[in-house]
Amino acid sequence: MQSRVSQWLFGQLVLMLIAFVIYYIGLSILGVPYALALALFGGLMEILPYIGPILAAIPAILAALFVSPLLAVLTLAFYTIAHQFEAHVLRVRTQPLGFILAVLIGFELAGPIGIILAVPIAMIGLALRR
Repeated sequence: MQSRVSQWLFGQLVLMLIAFVIYYIGLSILGVPYALALALFGGLMEILPYIGPILAAIPAILAALFVSPLLAVLTLAFYTIAHQFEAHVLRVRTQPLGFILAVLIGFELAGPIGIILAVPIAMIGLALRR
């Protein structure tokens, strides 16, 4: 059980770092203001399954909108591509329905903290079951 949770946590930390680098490079190339802060926020939001990348994109798109509407559209396209890359290339062997159910149950039971704790608790439950 400890091994599975440790592996999940290590994987999440690596995913957060990779997302931070991808976001920083992409936002810098696009010329979005505050690229470093937005990339850091995006990397941190990766801890939240499925909804994290969406929450990460909102401030970046708003920051780009203050520069130009075209930059906001390009930023939205960049975040969409980055999220698809992460979802289909970086996250291997995930069970989306299980994660979504765990997150929804975690939210109902403990609110925002429940969202963060839902996946590790579900993994512990699966490890105990085996």
